[in-house]
Amino acid sequence: MYIACPHCNTSLDVSPEHFGHQVQCPACGNRLTVPSGPETEQQASEPSSKRSHPERAGWEEQDHANVSFPASFGFAVVFTASFLLLLLPFQGNRVTDLFLDRGWVNYVETFLFFWGLVILVMKWRKNRSQERAILLNLFPNHLGKEIHVGTVGAFIDHVYQLPPKLRDSLMVNRMRKALELFESRV
Repeated sequence: MYIACPHCNTSLDVSPEHFGHQVQCPACGNRLTVPSGPETEQQASEPSSKRSHPERAGWEEQDHANVSFPASFGFAVVFTASFLLLLLPFQGNRVTDLFLDRGWVNYVETFLFFWGLVILVMKWRKNRSQERAILLNLFPNHLGKEIHVGTVGAFIDHVYQLPPKLRDSLMVNRMRKALELFESRV
């Protein structure tokens, strides 16, 4: 079922498990309620442009699986330093002494622990943005029921009209590349 976000008019593809629930629009971030059944289906109407084999530049893709090394390292340094500084007033305590009075190894272990936590949180956030991108309607019905020589250009143009922060998802990039490959072989 396809619905349009009332805030940004982005066409979203929702599955039956979302019927009657609230979802977050991946384009604008606003929450919207999915109707309780397919009988209230809405379709976004956008003009379709048909071009034959235009030159498209694509866009620079980000790494979908790995987090930024400098950012994760920096956050880990800040969190480790903050944690160790918070322990200073409690010196003499047995638990505090485990972190502060046992040599350089404990400092490194504490840093690696916080670095691992930062990486996990950053990957969790990346996965959430990938999950939101799945709601996008990449193949709207108003462009055609099938992808063939006459409609592939309109489908590619539709992908290029998506908001930039949503275009750089794993699913959207794979679909764009597949459509462009199909277009180039025709």
